[in-house]
Amino acid sequence: MLRPVGLALFCTAIASLCPASEGEPSFAEDIAPILYRSCVSCHHDEGIGPFPLIEYKDAARRSRQIAEVVEERYMPPWKPIPGHGPRMKGERRLSDAEIDLIVRWHDAGAPAGDFAALPQLPDLTSGWELGQPDLILELPEAYELKAEGADVFRNFVIPVPLGRKRYVRAFEFLPQTKLAVHHASFALTTGVAERLRDEADPEPGYESLDLGDSINPSGHIIGWTPGQVPYQVYPGTAWELDPGVDLLMQLHLLPTGKVESVKPRIGLYFTDDPPTRASYVALLREYDIDIPAGESNYEVEERVEVPVDVEALGLFPHAHYLGKDFRVFVELPNGETRWLLRIDDWDLNWQSDYSFEEPLPIPAGAELVMQLSYDNSSDNFRNPSVPPRRVGAGWGSFDEMGEVAIQLLLKDVDDLPRLEEALARYDTQRADTEIQGWYNLAVALFDQGRIAEAIEAYEECLYLDPGHAKALNNLGAIYEERGRMELSRSFYEKAIHANANQEDAYMNLARVQARDNLDAECIATLQRLLLANPLHKEGRRMLGLSYLKVGDARLAVQGLEEGMRWHGKDPVYILDLADAYAMGGSVEKAFAAVGDALALDSDFVDGHLMLMYLGYQSGELGFARRKMDYLLSLDASVRPSVDRLASSVLFPDGIIDLAMGLADVGSKGAADVLLEQAEAFARAQGNGGDAERINETRRRIGQ
Repeated sequence: MLRPVGLALFCTAIASLCPASEGEPSFAEDIAPILYRSCVSCHHDEGIGPFPLIEYKDAARRSRQIAEVVEERYMPPWKPIPGHGPRMKGERRLSDAEIDLIVRWHDAGAPAGDFAALPQLPDLTSGWELGQPDLILELPEAYELKAEGADVFRNFVIPVPLGRKRYVRAFEFLPQTKLAVHHASFALTTGVAERLRDEADPEPGYESLDLGDSINPSGHIIGWTPGQVPYQVYPGTAWELDPGVDLLMQLHLLPTGKVESVKPRIGLYFTDDPPTRASYVALLREYDIDIPAGESNYEVEERVEVPVDVEALGLFPHAHYLGKDFRVFVELPNGETRWLLRIDDWDLNWQSDYSFEEPLPIPAGAELVMQLSYDNSSDNFRNPSVPPRRVGAGWGSFDEMGEVAIQLLLKDVDDLPRLEEALARYDTQRADTEIQGWYNLAVALFDQGRIAEAIEAYEECLYLDPGHAKALNNLGAIYEERGRMELSRSFYEKAIHANANQEDAYMNLARVQARDNLDAECIATLQRLLLANPLHKEGRRMLGLSYLKVGDARLAVQGLEEGMRWHGKDPVYILDLADAYAMGGSVEKAFAAVGDALALDSDFVDGHLMLMYLGYQSGELGFARRKMDYLLSLDASVRPSVDRLASSVLFPDGIIDLAMGLADVGSKGAADVLLEQAEAFARAQGNGGDAERINETRRRIGQ
């Protein structure tokens, strides 16, 4: 219990007059180690905490406040209670002994102790904890947060400029504002819906409490709260990041009393090693919520059986303001219970994702269980409705939700479709997720090669929702693969009719038309797609390439240039524009566009390949040969194939240069084959001079 202190206030002002008595805790020896480990990550000059706690004078003058908030376990903000789950990374929970030390230190007058005994201050630099990232992302334009008002939940779409598939091993977030960013969540999106919502809002981003149809990156749960360590993947589970994918960032923002310019930075760290193990995010969710006004203990429960051996790596619980007691655990086949997490005082403002220090084994046949109670009474000071009103499920802040995403690591990567099937069957049993459950089940069955069962699941999905565009599209793909082309095209058309924004159906139909050389029909389909979704990047790229195929470089350039306002950070897209410039004879513009693409991704192999091509096309043979030398020096895993290299050079100079280069890097056999083909082509064209030059080169390589 805290007692009034008059002398303590005087003593903390003049520390030298208040040395620690024998047996009393002191700042230097006892309190600083606790603060440095659990508090100063937020409470430093540039941190999100309202005041620093690094110096003795700062802690001493607030000793009463510190003692009170730690005794009440209000601070540090760590909601999971001990004994109900594995130890977690970055735990800020104080032990009973540490709390007792802080209270006794305050009661003793907050003595300073021997400053020579102070522990080393942790690294509180505002830069990147993991070192310089391989790729830094930030908002194209800052969001201006008003000085006053309610909390803001806002989503932002951030383009990811990549020229090739990359594998992400770590993710770091820098809020760039001291107090405004309370927490952040992240997902990936390949659709246009989020971009359209962003475009429709006059300010950067758009208001939302959810992440929509975005997906967790390859079975990972990524978020940020103040003091949280950067996210690093479990060994062997780097997540794939493909060109054309956007990052969707949700920020919970707090007005600070002054206008804040919000422009955080995200650092991505890559590895060359593709994933060797599979992780999966299992989502348990309760949408059948109907909480009467005044009800103080409304209970829900969800459970699903895991059909294969897995390990739990972490989880992300979510509810709104009425959540009270959040419990997540595993029921083993023998009846034993293993806790994953319990938060008995849920607070949306301190929601977070949690990662375990060590994986928790979960055997096949065990059940994942989520139990959650809600308090819709006037005793709940977080209740946004005064007086309380009846509350149902929904995305709004005055609605409620109950869900937990659990990251699972599979023992065997081949078990993933079975796990996906189990979670899909779980969803088919709930009215709010039944339709999507049947769709997901069809996908999981298809991935297991159970095509007939997949078709039945798609048909069940369409029975419940005849206009389910994704199911119609996927059935079209199945029938296309079976050679039933007329039926396939009809399903693609039905999908487009059901949802004019069903981009996959447009692309599949256009691809089939292009394959059958129905170029006019293909172009018309892609025009329909862009009329519905002007931001669709792959559709705009394919339309440009289709125009190039029929020899209309002017329309190709026109359409691709129009798309630069949305896709100007995508190296692959810019390279298509460069190709259109080159086809239209604008070589200088083509060179400039490739330079822009390489400025975004200097390792973009196709960009260097096109520079080689442009060098030969423009007669800059020395430049072209230097680019060829660079490409041939690359590791075989990323080096372009001989066929691609040969298709990017002019006959005969480029072929001769390529043969010499291949021989120099030890690919003499490939060089010989290339020259034999080129010599035969020259003789067939009746060009004996070129044939003799090529034959002479072959003899030189053979020496």
